[in-house]
Amino acid sequence: MSNPRLSTLVDLLPVAILLLDGEGTIIYAGGSLQSILGYSCRDLVGTKAGRLMKTSPAAMIHWFRSVTSRPDATLSIPLQINTAGGAAKLFHCTLRNLLHHETIGGVLITIDPVEDPLS
Repeated sequence: MSNPRLSTLVDLLPVAILLLDGEGTIIYAGGSLQSILGYSCRDLVGTKAGRLMKTSPAAMIHWFRSVTSRPDATLSIPLQINTAGGAAKLFHCTLRNLLHHETIGGVLITIDPVEDPLS
């Protein structure tokens, strides 16, 4: 992000953010990604988002295609994501198709931790 104020604001959000191209490659990573998942944003950019997912690849492809088939389509789903430490954890994820958006140009994914009611 070129605007330092906006970049800092995004990094302080309590959710992790991924921006994917139309093929599922991570083109931006930010928000609380490191504190939530343990990954460095720099390490993820340029990699396929599917490598993070514990959820079946077929389900991921289905959800991604259903979102990318319509501009502004949004899908909220629970996903198991592999953390950098190797544990799979459940997150609430929202995918939004902004590929058509002149400034964003990607599929936005927000990754929100699911609180464990027993902890």
